[in-house]
Amino acid sequence: MMVIDSGDDVWYKDNPGDNWSPQVEDAKAIAVGGNGRMMVINSADDAYYKDNPGDNWSPQVEDALAIAVGGYGRMMVVNSANNAYAKDNPGDSWSPLTTGGGLKAIAIGGEGKMMVIDATDDAYSKETLGSSWVIQNYNASKVAVGATGRYMLVDSTGTAHYKNKYNDSWAAITSSSGAAAIAITNN
Repeated sequence: MMVIDSGDDVWYKDNPGDNWSPQVEDAKAIAVGGNGRMMVINSADDAYYKDNPGDNWSPQVEDALAIAVGGYGRMMVVNSANNAYAKDNPGDSWSPLTTGGGLKAIAIGGEGKMMVIDATDDAYSKETLGSSWVIQNYNASKVAVGATGRYMLVDSTGTAHYKNKYNDSWAAITSSSGAAAIAITNN
């Protein structure tokens, strides 16, 4: 578990009953994956990662706007041009996922599955780094991907939907205006 406190310091602990451990100061975004990999964006918009709480932070990207870490440690970042990149291992090169800018949201889950919302509020999914983006919904406001690859989104009416596979049909799970935020457990 990670938090950013009111002083912009990042704290970490494994279990609710554990003591909080300081990780880094002056952060504005955090992400943690199922394998424990952590990412932060500092106040200078630089993204860093580490695999264990006791490790040193290692730089990954300058001018980062958003970060996400998947269930198996895949890292995803949006740069200052609003384009998304991803990689599975810290030493790998960043794979470009989008061009043209305008990304509004990113999500990554288990099995490497990813979602984005573009400048026109269209939601897309991608099964692997090398696969093509598949349109999932027009006028989406939020996206999420679970540890087993389940997808969720909130449409323009505020209705939350889910599907288990990218080619399944979307099923509504709330009424209109019923979802302000979404998250998926280990399913």
